[in-house]
Amino acid sequence: MIRILSIAAIPIILTVFFFAVRSAFPVAWEAWLGRVSRYSIWIYLVMMILFVALVSNGGFRTTNEIFRRITGIAAFTSTSILMVFASLAASALIWWPLAKLAKIKSNAGIGTILTKTSALVAMIAVALVPLGFFLGFGRPIVRRIRLEASQHRHLSGLTILHLSDVHMGPFIGEAQIEHIASLVKNDEIDLIALTGDIADDLDKYPQFFSALSKIKSRHGIKACIGNHEIYRGRALSIQAQEKGGAEMLIDRHTTIDVNGAPLHIVGIDDPAGLGRSTQAFYKKHFTTSFQSIPDDEATLVLCHRPDGFNACIEHGGTVMLSGHTHGGQVALFNRSVFEPIARQSGHKLLGPYTAPAQKRQATSQLYVTAGTGHWMPFRLGCPAEAVLYTFT
Repeated sequence: MIRILSIAAIPIILTVFFFAVRSAFPVAWEAWLGRVSRYSIWIYLVMMILFVALVSNGGFRTTNEIFRRITGIAAFTSTSILMVFASLAASALIWWPLAKLAKIKSNAGIGTILTKTSALVAMIAVALVPLGFFLGFGRPIVRRIRLEASQHRHLSGLTILHLSDVHMGPFIGEAQIEHIASLVKNDEIDLIALTGDIADDLDKYPQFFSALSKIKSRHGIKACIGNHEIYRGRALSIQAQEKGGAEMLIDRHTTIDVNGAPLHIVGIDDPAGLGRSTQAFYKKHFTTSFQSIPDDEATLVLCHRPDGFNACIEHGGTVMLSGHTHGGQVALFNRSVFEPIARQSGHKLLGPYTAPAQKRQATSQLYVTAGTGHWMPFRLGCPAEAVLYTFT
């Protein structure tokens, strides 16, 4: 049903796109933008039809390398065009009122200036897309974040290296992880945390863990599952990560000793394919995972999606680490540009968040990483990252 509605929505989306962009950028539309848009839409539709047909017959899961590459090209091309459309549409929302003003004051100097400037804005909007792709292929950074340990002083000094959404596959290889290893080679790391979507190609897991083995940690690797692991095959993904040395935590917890006191590391399952019922899912699965943990002891929650933070607050989780959103892959000042929209529906996209916990301690902390990789190499102001946390 969802697929049918998505397909039915395409003509509506394209109609809105044409109307908004043509109204906002009339000069550019007549000169070149109209022709480019029409050709791009035809290419987009062809690539989408090809992609759907390939995925229906195996897509990325097939062992045929040529078949997988064609699937990747179709996905990359269609998504690239979609990013151009999105950039233009976002610019149109800003310039549409100005275009109307220019039309009203067509005989005035301001009208001429706004009309000509709108053409420049359209060109900048289109140019941002290749810039985003260029930056998307850049090396990851290590972001250093301090977490509050005042509620559990024994955690002070604990360091955690967090990787998420690596998406090992066509665009991300072991060099991504090796670069991170070189950036933290002088750091003492107590724990490596993986929060899902590690590999889109199951054959890439050995390369990932081989590169990750260059980073030594006192308490090893703890991991939860993400939606891409479930899409690629839950059992095979779990097996591959355990073989690589990760302890998979799915609706259960393990305990490590930190300065003579316990830290319970909790891993939560992912509600892939459940649609809008995620909060009910998380409430149930957090209850299962927390049931034997004393209320006064510290917890570190690994949950692929930040949507689980409400349940984490309810159960008094000390810190929750998440990914999934990639920060929208477009950010300003370390906050996703989509944050104002996401906030309206209660979603969290990038960076640190805190909220009063309902038990255990006064505050629950959440950090949502932009991800260590991506399945779509497009980033603006939102570089791929590993996050190194230090409790203080």
